Amino acid sequence: MLAKKLSILGGGIVLIGLIYYTSGYFNNADSSAVRSDVATQNQQSNALASGPDVVSDRSISTDKQSSSGSVLSSHEESADADSKELSESDDFLASDAFASPENLNRAFVDANGVVNSRSLNHVFQQEDLNQIVNRIRDSGHDEVSMEREGLLYQQLADALGAKVLQSNHACSGNICAVTIQSIDEISTDELSEFARFDTNYSFTNTQVNDVGEVTVFGIYIATDDPSRLSLSR
Repeated sequence: MLAKKLSILGGGIVLIGLIYYTSGYFNNADSSAVRSDVATQNQQSNALASGPDVVSDRSISTDKQSSSGSVLSSHEESADADSKELSESDDFLASDAFASPENLNRAFVDANGVVNSRSLNHVFQQEDLNQIVNRIRDSGHDEVSMEREGLLYQQLADALGAKVLQSNHACSGNICAVTIQSIDEISTDELSEFARFDTNYSFTNTQVNDVGEVTVFGIYIATDDPSRLSLSR
């Protein structure tokens, strides 16, 4: 069983959670725990609130009687919901959101600067997060993304150094993504320092397997003012 921690850096408000479950990265039918932070170049938001740890046991279910007299468990309902979410996530990955840097920007941030939570949800539900990095790479480069990708690469070495066994990263438009593999724990402070390669809204997921191998996945969205993070519902 994997322990997965998702953190959203933004707006000076931090919601922290630790989820134990068998599938899903960002949105879970039984439970969710999200932490919100902002990574800036010159400042770090203070944690104002934190949520409790949540444990979800899918072996415990509440039976419901159907009109035909058969019993449908909440486990089955949850499995159906997870399957639908994964299907929507795959559809997003194959969509024209990744056709160009401009499309990618619009997929994640609207004209008013509001971050699209559904796009984030689709991204973090992917089982192979390297696919997201590769699709962002396929979206193409512009001047902004080329500069950000260089800054990200340098900060990866400066902030995490020898802890990085393997990494995969790409930027297109205002969106960057990275996966990092390590056998050492990567602290929240280290991830915050890494996110300062530019002024960003930062969304990260840390996964630790049973033998202590660490995988970090992050989405970094360029912004002039990280303290003004707003997420769509």
